[in-house]
This record gives sequence, structure tokens and C-alpha cells, in this order.
Amino acid sequence: MTISTAIPVRRDTPDTLPSEGLAHSAGAVLLALLAVAAVWLWIRRRGAAVLPASTGPLRTVRSTRLTPHHSLHVVEWEGRRLLVGCAEHAIALLAETPAPGVGSVADPRPAPEAAP
Repeated sequence: MTISTAIPVRRDTPDTLPSEGLAHSAGAVLLALLAVAAVWLWIRRRGAAVLPASTGPLRTVRSTRLTPHHSLHVVEWEGRRLLVGCAEHAIALLAETPAPGVGSVADPRPAPEAAP
């Protein structure tokens, strides 16, 4: 069936279809989403290694990953060396010693009373 040329009808040619611009936009959005997903996965797999260790009073001496959600960290802070265990929703202090080259750490608790 053909339409008479006397009837005013818009005739799109294949190079002016409106869906072509939409396809290009959708492709660009898809590529941007894939790029964001790739960066997110890369950061997720690298974990804390992406962030630099602190150079201030808090210093990470060593870290090891036990499972994807559990890790151990040796941290020096204010003259103390701390062994910290990290889980997905918890952090625990496991051990504490004086940092190498530092005198004994002062105990903040009062000394026990001597018996008379």
C-alpha cells in the first residue's frame, strides 16, 4: 500500500530515524555503567591496599587477609603495637605490646593497694 504524495505525511529516511540517536545514547550509558562497575570491582578486590598507609601517629605495620571478610592488622599507635582483628561488622583488639624502641607503655589503671 502506498500513500499518496498529496497527503502531508512525514516520511523518515533510514538515516534520520529518531531511534538511532536513542541507540547511541543507550550505548554510551551502558559503557559508562560498565566502566563504573569495573572500577568498583577492582577496588573491592584490592580492599584496603588501595588506600595508602597512614604516615602520621597511626601506622600500619603489617596486614594479612584470612578470608574475604576477615583480616589481621598490626598497627603502631602512640608507642604501642596493636594486633587488631577485623570482620565484616566488627573490629577487636587481640593483643597489645610496646612498640619496638619504645619504653614500657604506662598502664592507665591505678596501682593496686599494698596489703599492710
